[in-house]
Amino acid sequence: MPLLAFESHHHQDIDYLLAPIKSGDSKAYLTCNITKEYCQIIGGTQDYPQMVTLPVDNTWKLKPGQWSMSASSFKEYWNKKKSLTDANKRSELEVNYDEDRRYPTLRALTVDDALIYIRTKEASAAHLDFLAFSQADAHDRFQVDDIKTLLDIADIYRPFDAFEINKQQGTITTECDQQKLSHALPERIEPACDLMLNHESAAQLAHLCETTTTKAIQIYTDDERAIFSDGNRMLSSSLLSLQAYKQRQIVKYKKELRLIIEIAGFNDQVRSYQSIALLKQSNEALLYVDKQCVMLASLVPETGENRFLKVKDIKVTQPTVYRINLSELSKIPIKDITSMDSVKVQMLKSPQGDYKLGFYNEKNKDHPYQSVHDVAPAPDRFADTLQAKEILERKQRESGGACSIEAQGDLLGYDDE
Repeated sequence: MPLLAFESHHHQDIDYLLAPIKSGDSKAYLTCNITKEYCQIIGGTQDYPQMVTLPVDNTWKLKPGQWSMSASSFKEYWNKKKSLTDANKRSELEVNYDEDRRYPTLRALTVDDALIYIRTKEASAAHLDFLAFSQADAHDRFQVDDIKTLLDIADIYRPFDAFEINKQQGTITTECDQQKLSHALPERIEPACDLMLNHESAAQLAHLCETTTTKAIQIYTDDERAIFSDGNRMLSSSLLSLQAYKQRQIVKYKKELRLIIEIAGFNDQVRSYQSIALLKQSNEALLYVDKQCVMLASLVPETGENRFLKVKDIKVTQPTVYRINLSELSKIPIKDITSMDSVKVQMLKSPQGDYKLGFYNEKNKDHPYQSVHDVAPAPDRFADTLQAKEILERKQRESGGACSIEAQGDLLGYDDE
């Protein structure tokens, strides 16, 4: 009986091919292109396909041809064979060439003795176009080790939104937190061409580099997509998000203040404001900073809460109050930014007068890992914020507390100034 077999070393590739396909998607197809030497399986999403190439064994007795099958049916078969694939055992599909049908029917018993059959049909035109493109000589070659080095550089600025290599200028530029950051390429690396990727396509390229056994990757990009191939696999992804990146200029921000604050107390306050209905509705947090104290507050006429934050360091020229979007602030994943108990925070101002509150990790002290962009000085709130501060100080004196800066030590890895 003719068969299509999946050896253990191809299981990870099939898993990756099927991952974007949603169970129950009736419009998703896999296409097989079978020759005497290999079987190419094309899948992935409709607009951005992927392809895996399997060498054909003569014992499979497959007939050369092209046909498509239901992707959700195949994915269900694959999931039901999961115990075999997880155990790195070979998985097989019978290929029945019925005399009364132009295209074969696939059959397989699952591990629970259920029979799955899949009747194939005419090959997808979009998949055949992708196959034809894979055979065209329109790709540039990059060394895998060079790609890994460049992606490691970009990863310093994660979560980056865009990644660009300029061959003529010898630079690598990343966009992180809506800010472009440019650096010289390592001297030993001579890229084959210019390259511009977004985070999703860079992650796809990283996956290919980490799992390939080849020394070079073929890369093709245009305004809409990126395509990567190691000869056995071909992956594609969208580059449409790069349109905004191309228009954005490199911006140099000026620092207005610098803090190193304890994470636990900061997070507790933000959660507390979100738990009080009127404060959550106001969607406003106030950050007060002077040379001795840092206070976080949320104040409306009916209710309010304010607290001095524990700090390791304060750098500010004069007492200032900033208004911060509370919802945006609550979405900053500080625990993902650093494993330390304190985090470096800076208020940054662009030449155009825009502000952002940047949160830094210890790996990159120069550029924020993530920022709150809806933030601005709030001189109109200075008086009531100062009044709230004075009341808090009085209450703390009555109970024996105080507003102070903790011993600085080595500033927990943030001593960059």
